[in-house]
Amino acid sequence: MLATRVAQLHAALLTPTDDPAFKPEPIVAADLLAWRARVRREAEETLRQLGASEIATDKVRAARDALLARAAALDARIDTLTKLEPAGLGVKQRHHGDIHLGQVLVRRNDFLIVDFEGEPARPLSERREKSSALRDVAGLLRSFSYARRAVVENGTGATGDARAAREARLARWEAATRAAFLAAYETAARKAGLMDALAPRLPLLQLFEIEKALYELRYELRSRPDWVALPLNDLLAILT
Repeated sequence: MLATRVAQLHAALLTPTDDPAFKPEPIVAADLLAWRARVRREAEETLRQLGASEIATDKVRAARDALLARAAALDARIDTLTKLEPAGLGVKQRHHGDIHLGQVLVRRNDFLIVDFEGEPARPLSERREKSSALRDVAGLLRSFSYARRAVVENGTGATGDARAAREARLARWEAATRAAFLAAYETAARKAGLMDALAPRLPLLQLFEIEKALYELRYELRSRPDWVALPLNDLLAILT
């Protein structure tokens, strides 16, 4: 249901209008180059902040050092994910910009989407930019990962085999949730005429997941140091 509502939101934001701020535009090669450059800049800045930050625990310090050592691999992944043909990637459009599980309200087994200000750490001009609606999809996929890792990090204190079994169940939950969300989004998006198929757009979705995880890591370094491990470990997993 949440995936369906997100697809319907994207369709609503494509309602024909004379307002140029809401008129869709085709994704072209220049957009892919711009997105590549932007995510590369953000990766460089994120790793710089990470390397300069005080990290409280040995476990997180080890993860930090592992990510810093993989800077070249991260850059190569960004490069690979943007070597796409624009045809088949859809349009740039206005979108939510900061959608996650904290931006939806559950009401009678349905969902209301709230808070359309975009990512608060970005300038308003950037938040108003048109982009692929997959940025919103990536935001929710990242939120599912946050939910899982938050339970792992702040769990019951189980150790040994019990902790390993619990983490395995949570990993299966995230995988099943991601798959169900993407399948439902694709169905609803096709019905609304937003796309023919999701598969050709998956590299772009993965790029936006990396971009979101980098944003989250900078946010946690600045605002919630105890949560740094969540996006940090996800970025390592992406590069594994």
